[in-house]
Amino acid sequence: MARASAGCGGIGGPATYFATRAPTDKMMTQIDESIKVGVVFDEGKKIIPKWFIWNGRKHDIVRVTFTWKVQEGRNMLHHFAVTDGINLYELCYNTAELSWRLMTVSTL
Repeated sequence: MARASAGCGGIGGPATYFATRAPTDKMMTQIDESIKVGVVFDEGKKIIPKWFIWNGRKHDIVRVTFTWKVQEGRNMLHHFAVTDGINLYELCYNTAELSWRLMTVSTL
């Protein structure tokens, strides 16, 4: 089982990995690790992730496929499903901590 997490801010300690096999035979892996993300803001102050660094490797984002927000008390968590053309990643921006986490990785 994956460890409990306070939103995308995590609770510290090493991440626990697990994988599930979907009926489409695609692999999803829970990561929940801190990452660095490069973003731009459009005219409407919309956050657009452009790249992220995970395990010392830069991943260029070719498309943001879906976004959603989760309110946790006074904290807003911004989730982004993005792809580098090879895998699908879920990134989460924690507004209270001003931090980014890589939540999951899925094969395309």
